[in-house]
Amino acid sequence: MPFHHDTDGSFYYRHWGCETPRAAVLLLHGFGEHSGHYHRFAASLVHSGFDVWALDHVGHGLTGGISGRFDSIDELSANAKNLAALIQNLYPRLPIVICGHSLGGITAATLSLELRPEPIGIVLTGTPFEGLPVMDSTIELVMSEDPSYLDAIKYDAYKFDTAPAEPYLWAAISEKTQPLKKGLAQLKVPALLINGQHDVFAPPALAREWAAMMPTATAIEIPGGHHDIPNDSSHRQVMSYVVAEIEKWLSQTKPKYNQAPPHPAVT
Repeated sequence: MPFHHDTDGSFYYRHWGCETPRAAVLLLHGFGEHSGHYHRFAASLVHSGFDVWALDHVGHGLTGGISGRFDSIDELSANAKNLAALIQNLYPRLPIVICGHSLGGITAATLSLELRPEPIGIVLTGTPFEGLPVMDSTIELVMSEDPSYLDAIKYDAYKFDTAPAEPYLWAAISEKTQPLKKGLAQLKVPALLINGQHDVFAPPALAREWAAMMPTATAIEIPGGHHDIPNDSSHRQVMSYVVAEIEKWLSQTKPKYNQAPPHPAVT
């Protein structure tokens, strides 16, 4: 299995490749998930001509550690940056798009401020920029209505009780609110924010507020959608927006990205 090892530690990653990719998508999953929950998401991108690379965060999936626990968002971003470096070393002419969901969205936003060369765009879904919102205790926490995803979560061999780690999760995210608000206000990279109508952790109104602060950002609300919007019943609609936006970003990039070479014989 592919583990990446460096001075910062090690992490597990997946690579879904296509024969002649036009861009590489670096995918960062949410809290309580792992990269294995994104096979369908990755397949949509591969069929559109994009390579997909995804890691398991510390405390998740095959990377392991204490369930749901990690030192900071910066730790997760450092791992993502190392995976990006691996992609850049293998395919230096391939433009990179960063895509993150929820906790992965906070990590993706952090990485977008640090990665060089810059990505050609970032996709942030269900991203709780301001930490845990105040919620009505009577609201039912529906994360997704997609039967396939719910089945995968229920019978996942790597699932864990998220409750013990949640205070650390929200503290880590809240620590990034102000730095991200300052950094994203100066971000030159275009961004796409997608949120479900009924997302209780990252409401569409919050996404619109943050998108308005960013120089080049679009916020899209998915009617009837919930928090786990990439794996909700409207996942096809979500992917149509993601693919269309990446296509637009590619058309606006430098000529060197117009013709990406095929994969080398050995990766």
